[in-house]
Amino acid sequence: MWVEKNKQLLKIASIGIRVRKWIAYHGFSINVSNDLNKFNGIIPCGITGKKMTSLKDLRIKNFSNINEVVAKKFLNIFL
Repeated sequence: MWVEKNKQLLKIASIGIRVRKWIAYHGFSINVSNDLNKFNGIIPCGITGKKMTSLKDLRIKNFSNINEVVAKKFLNIFL
């Protein structure tokens, strides 16, 4: 998932899937207030020149109900 800040696209969330030996592994992540320096060595989605961001870096202060917001949006899309 990408967001725009100062006319620049920044990656804030990821969804992944892997299938191995007929077993599907999947996951979802959203950067809330983590240390983004650890992402300096990767290329988000293989797109050079793009960076990661977080809710904290976007100056979103109230993310205490993020799990409810994500679940509601997910269900609106996939149900």
